[in-house]
Amino acid sequence: MRLNVLGTSKVALAICERLVEKDHTVRFVVSRSKEKAKAFVEHLGVGEAITYQELESLSGVIFFAVPDSVIERVYEQVKDRCAPNSCLIHFSGFHSSKIFANADDLGFSRASMHPNLSFADAKVAYLNLPNCIFGVEGDNSGLKIAIELVKDISGKYIVLSESGKIAYHLAAVICSNFVVGLTALAEKIYSSSGVGDFRGLMSSLISSVAQNISAKSVVESLTGPVARGDWQVVEKEREIFEKIFPHFVSLYDNMVEILKKLKEGKL
Repeated sequence: MRLNVLGTSKVALAICERLVEKDHTVRFVVSRSKEKAKAFVEHLGVGEAITYQELESLSGVIFFAVPDSVIERVYEQVKDRCAPNSCLIHFSGFHSSKIFANADDLGFSRASMHPNLSFADAKVAYLNLPNCIFGVEGDNSGLKIAIELVKDISGKYIVLSESGKIAYHLAAVICSNFVVGLTALAEKIYSSSGVGDFRGLMSSLISSVAQNISAKSVVESLTGPVARGDWQVVEKEREIFEKIFPHFVSLYDNMVEILKKLKEGKL
């Protein structure tokens, strides 16, 4: 397929790299910054870098690789320069493809294609893309195109409803970003205990939990003092947590309560 990219995000770059390897082609990379567009094209090895002011027309698949807050604004800016039968696709996990207002009336197909993957490091994301599960939704023709593209990246996807998109994204935020926040607390506690290489320790531990969830289930992956009913340990560790994070002790109590309910099958 012929692809065009609006924006120069790490998500778009990693996805386009994989698709170019599968014989898709990139026509235009559009950005407010000509330098950023050029760097994107140079890394990809294909495409023409232009600014929005230089953009005359787009056709084929058009990726909206811009922040969630500006997808609608960019769409309004370029829709008159998009050829009929173009397929508009964004990568947001939060918005549905309905953000492309009146796309049907204008002759466009629409879809969203959200990778369930951390893009904190572009190289790591690129290497992990073949195992990435995408959340896809769209109108009939847009969804079909999005699935075809995903099949050339990983072949793994779930079809989402437009109405369920926000809840889906919330779950993804809890599963990924909340884990980072909790790990930041663990990092400080490890440091206070005198442990040296805690980054490797944490990543290994989190990886083993993820593997257990994949092989078994969330509830069967619960281990530790709450799972064992070692309430003395829970209380003693609460004291240590409160000394290090006096303003977050309610977080500890709430997490213990969540784990208790999970163990009891009441969550």
